[in-house]
Amino acid sequence: GMASLSGNNINNMPDNTEKELESNDVSEIAIIREYLLAGRLHAALTFGMDVPSLLFADPLGKDCPPGPSHQGNDDWNRQKGHTDEDAILENRLLSPESSLIAECELDYNRVLASKVAKLVVSKNEIESSVVRTM
Repeated sequence: GMASLSGNNINNMPDNTEKELESNDVSEIAIIREYLLAGRLHAALTFGMDVPSLLFADPLGKDCPPGPSHQGNDDWNRQKGHTDEDAILENRLLSPESSLIAECELDYNRVLASKVAKLVVSKNEIESSVVRTM
């Protein structure tokens, strides 16, 4: 990179902003965890999900072990600040064998479709058996 021209950076040591950029290497699952904690993840992804249980019940996967795609957490990830809890959460939400988010999204879309149908279809047609099965 370019050498800094500031007087306090004589030995080509990274300045504060470079250090901050290096330390701000935040994982996708850490961001998802923060959104879950804050209740800011879109409702379609969490519809019907017991978020507190997902985050706080058995966070290390002792009672309910992770699926076969779980690689564990290596030393490099631990040094970067990625916790074992994040590795388990990532497996529970984002692994190929997990259908948790897909099921939440499907339920959300069913409820949304039902509400849209009630708005769009006239009341006497809503009562028909054909419309009710849609």
